[in-house]
Amino acid sequence: MADSNLKLIQECLKKLGFDPGPIDGVMGKQTRLAIRGFQGKHGLKVDGIVGPVTLGALMASKGWPKGAPLVKPDYQPPAPLPRRGKRPVHTLVWHCTATPEGREFTRAQIKAMHLERGFNDIGYHKLIHLDGSVSEGRSEDLDGAHVSGHNLNTLGYSYVGGLDAAGKPKDTRTAKQKTTMIRLTKEAIARYALRNVTGHRDLSPDKDHDGVVEPFEWVKICPCFSVGPEYGHLLARKKPRKSIRKRKTRKSTGDC
Repeated sequence: MADSNLKLIQECLKKLGFDPGPIDGVMGKQTRLAIRGFQGKHGLKVDGIVGPVTLGALMASKGWPKGAPLVKPDYQPPAPLPRRGKRPVHTLVWHCTATPEGREFTRAQIKAMHLERGFNDIGYHKLIHLDGSVSEGRSEDLDGAHVSGHNLNTLGYSYVGGLDAAGKPKDTRTAKQKTTMIRLTKEAIARYALRNVTGHRDLSPDKDHDGVVEPFEWVKICPCFSVGPEYGHLLARKKPRKSIRKRKTRKSTGDC
């Protein structure tokens, strides 16, 4: 983890009442204890690691430093949509289909690929095509099959693409795909009150146990773009201002 990023996390923890010790950018014992305290209070996995879910909760809290990366305090989320689903969902995970740039794939084709891998259905909950249209995958009432060890309480959305002509990872999203992906992210945040939006690669194991999943630790490059910088600010909530002014009343003049 970069020292500057850890300092932001330490500053946030301190503002929220969890003492991380010195704001020095060092992942020491006191900072670990502060992270565990925050996780325990917010119903997260208590492991002392600032993974995607914990980081999302920190960024969405009122303790996150103003003007810090990934957060826009002036963002006004869309009106909440009717909540649906029979299972609690706290995280949206973005994927790519790992297919060649510019080549369209249907829902049926992606499902066939997943069936070949032993799934009982398409693994994603939504599939975004090159023209920005959306195919529904498996029901959001059901756990997906998109990230090993992280399918419980998450949504798995994927865009078609992710590889260049040589089969190497590349951000191949079309402009229409990007527009649709932002819309779907906002809708999912509003519908489920999500704590985090992340990418498949960001849920890779933290092999060096420094609290952050870094590029050399990625199991896959998917989704071939950095989800946090693009969508992290959408989790911010603007707190309504409380008026402290008392309403003035006019003296009655006897008029109606």
